[in-house]
Amino acid sequence: MSAFSSSWEKKKDKDGGRGLGSLLRDAPPVKPQLERATKEIGVLIARLAQAEARVKSRDEAIFRRVVLALQKGDRDHASIYANELSEVRKIGATVSGAKLALEQVSMRIATITDMGEVAAILAPTISVVKGVGQGLGSLLPGANGQLAEISTLLSTTLVEAGTVGGNSLNFEAANEEAERVLDEASAVAYRQVEAEFPKVPAAVARSDEEEGLTA
Repeated sequence: MSAFSSSWEKKKDKDGGRGLGSLLRDAPPVKPQLERATKEIGVLIARLAQAEARVKSRDEAIFRRVVLALQKGDRDHASIYANELSEVRKIGATVSGAKLALEQVSMRIATITDMGEVAAILAPTISVVKGVGQGLGSLLPGANGQLAEISTLLSTTLVEAGTVGGNSLNFEAANEEAERVLDEASAVAYRQVEAEFPKVPAAVARSDEEEGLTA
C-alpha cells in the first residue's frame, strides 16, 4: 500500500467511510507534489515573462530599423526588416501563449480541495503542459526539461488519486479541454501582440504586396 493510500485509508476510517475531506489538509503525500509542481510552474512562468521582455525589446529595435530604412527611401532593407519583425512577433505570441496556458494550469491546481477533483482537474492540465512543450521547442533552453518534470509530478499525483478514489478518467474529454485552453491562450496572445506593438508602416506592406504580384 502506498503512502498516499495509507493516508487516505486513515482519513476514510476517521470520517466513518466518507473519505472526502480536504485533500491538501488531510493527505500529506499529495500536498508536497502539488506544491512542488506549482513552484516549478511559477519558475517557468517567470522565465517566460523574461523572454517576453526580450522579445519586446527586439521588436522595438527592428521596428526602428524599418522606420529608418523607409526614411532613407531604402524599401528593400525595410522589407527585410519587416519580415524579420513578423517572425519575432510570431515567437512573441508563442511565448505569451505558453505563459498564459501555464498560468491557467497553476490556477486550476490551486482550486483542488478534495479527492474527487484531482482527476477532473489534473488530467486536462497535464495535456496542457505537454502541449506547451510542443510550442516552445528551442525558444527557451531547458524549458522542455522543466515541463517534463512538472508533467511527471502531476501524472504521479493523478495515478495515485485514481488508485485510491477509483476514478475512471475520460481522456478524450480531458484532451478536448486541453486543446481549448491552448487555443484560447494562443488567441489571447496574438491579440495582445497586435495591441501592444506598432503596425508595420503601410509603405512596406504595399511594397511586399507589389513584389508578390510581380513574382
